[in-house]
Amino acid sequence: MSRNWRSQGLARSGLALMIVFAVLQSGACGGKSPPNTVPSAAVAAEPLLTSLTNAVPGLSHTQSMLGAGALFGLAKTKMPSDQFGQISKAIPGTDGLVNEAVHEGFTRTPAGLSDVTEFLAKKEAVTPTQASQLTAALDSAVQSNVPADVASSFRAALQ
Repeated sequence: MSRNWRSQGLARSGLALMIVFAVLQSGACGGKSPPNTVPSAAVAAEPLLTSLTNAVPGLSHTQSMLGAGALFGLAKTKMPSDQFGQISKAIPGTDGLVNEAVHEGFTRTPAGLSDVTEFLAKKEAVTPTQASQLTAALDSAVQSNVPADVASSFRAALQ
């Protein structure tokens, strides 16, 4: 009898482990991807990504990463290089985020914010409302880390 009890206990333990593994693999973590899924190029941006994910309801960590990368990519093409360089110095991981967005299919030469919104909608199912909230949250983060003229140039680049 004790042998059956042990067999049943092991079977239950195995089943529990399989369920936990399946949940982790499916990404069912409250709608947010686990932070350790950030590519190494964007690890430095982790504090920014966490704040963006928390600022936009329903946005996953991956969506925040690709959204920030695409928005920074747009700004990089629209802003004077010295000003964008100030943003890159003030916000760790900026270049890694841009590179990751490009790696995932974002254009290297975006024409405007609509390119960002379309990319996020197709690639990560980000709604227009979420994209707008993400833009505002990123703008706020940039404003608090760079001089006013650079922040103003960043905001103009995203319009």
